[in-house]
Amino acid sequence: IEGVQGNNIFFQTGYTSLNSFQRGQNQLADLFGNYWTADKPNPHAKYPKISAGTQMAASNRFIQDGSYLRVKTLQLGYNLPVGKMGASFISKARIYVKANNLFTLTNYIGLDPDVNTTGTDSQDVGSRLVIGTDTDGYPNARIYAVGIQIDF
Repeated sequence: IEGVQGNNIFFQTGYTSLNSFQRGQNQLADLFGNYWTADKPNPHAKYPKISAGTQMAASNRFIQDGSYLRVKTLQLGYNLPVGKMGASFISKARIYVKANNLFTLTNYIGLDPDVNTTGTDSQDVGSRLVIGTDTDGYPNARIYAVGIQIDF
């Protein structure tokens, strides 16, 4: 189990994707139905009027709490009774199931609060590693495995 408490993240993915269709790209689901329109003028709408011409400005609005608690690795195994099985050439046999990044408890709205990278194709490592910023970074993979370990 691992976790972080009190970490702030600049959710730059939201800065670029919650931008009122500025770049004609896919948007986060939070934008839909949560913006001002002339037909339904909602003074409490979270987002302004949608328009391709809307220009967003970076602000503390995109600072998110990056605290989390994650089950990083969980492995359950069973040692087979090889002595009772009559397989004298096997000294030990074990079967197991394993999960990495099983689940994460967080209030962070991005894909993964464990971020330090930007989603760029730049060859310059310095432009990809940005501490405390989530810019379309890939989330940690969830991996499931089943295995058999045999010692001869």
